[in-house]
Amino acid sequence: MEYFALKNPNGSILRFVQSYNESNAVKRESMVLDWFDHQSPVIGKAKKQQVFKKYDSQLNFDINLIDKIFLELGWMTYIVKPLLSERFDVLVKNRLLKDDSGVIKLTELGEFLFQQNEYNQYTKSLTFKANFWKKNNVKITDNNEIGSGAFIGKNIIVTCKHVLDELNKEKLIIEDESKKRYTVKNILRHPDDNVDLVKIFTVEYFDFFTYEIETSVKLIESVVIFGYPPIPLATEAFLIANLGEVSSEVDNYLDGTDCIILSVITRPGNSGGPVINENGKLIGVMVQNRQHKMLITGENIDNVDFNKGLGYATALKAKYINEF
Repeated sequence: MEYFALKNPNGSILRFVQSYNESNAVKRESMVLDWFDHQSPVIGKAKKQQVFKKYDSQLNFDINLIDKIFLELGWMTYIVKPLLSERFDVLVKNRLLKDDSGVIKLTELGEFLFQQNEYNQYTKSLTFKANFWKKNNVKITDNNEIGSGAFIGKNIIVTCKHVLDELNKEKLIIEDESKKRYTVKNILRHPDDNVDLVKIFTVEYFDFFTYEIETSVKLIESVVIFGYPPIPLATEAFLIANLGEVSSEVDNYLDGTDCIILSVITRPGNSGGPVINENGKLIGVMVQNRQHKMLITGENIDNVDFNKGLGYATALKAKYINEF
């Protein structure tokens, strides 16, 4: 694999971070020197060993330190310094790198994507992220009604209160995309009755990555919405992914909850499903749009698909997940 900074800046950063975090001293030196080789193949081995010894105790992803190292390796750093600084920010936002008590390290997700050589696709493509994170979703059903959910912990699923309330608890089935089923150990409801969220604690553990919660939202950022709306004539409920944008942040004047308005049409069955942003982080949970009940009355009011009529969907902000 090529880790030359100008050709593969993401890989160069990840390889450097992986190298100086190696616990075995001999292997660590070998990995860092190998990284030096990728950056400046024309510089001699003796010079690279000299640079390593000079900065060994300081090694970290600090952009000013990187600048000094590249100068020692014969670079004009006005080219590489801003490039690596920009790509470092992207890797942090995409959850591939983390600050661990002042030392920059690869996250578990970063290690996985680096080993699979999929880090560039992950950081550049929302399509790749959608296919990566589809494994994280679950359908919650009693074989009559259905809702959606997603793992926010190895045995913690977040979904909507009304999803569980509308299901027959004796026939409850929770199943992920690999067809693995989960048994309910405990259910925790948000303490505010107006916040339509619950956490389901499962006996079995999920064996993939779980969503990281992001509380900030940006207008017009692209998002992916996952869910299990029933498809006519389909043999079962299949996972549906929709691409949309954040249209607005609003408050629901009926219950005071903060919501995200999304430029996508969803259907019954999407409730409880996750909304992920461009960085693959969970920013919201799909809920019923109840605002219309103040505007229209009639016997069949609850059977009207207002999300379809208005051309948008509503999600609760992910900040509420952190409150219980």
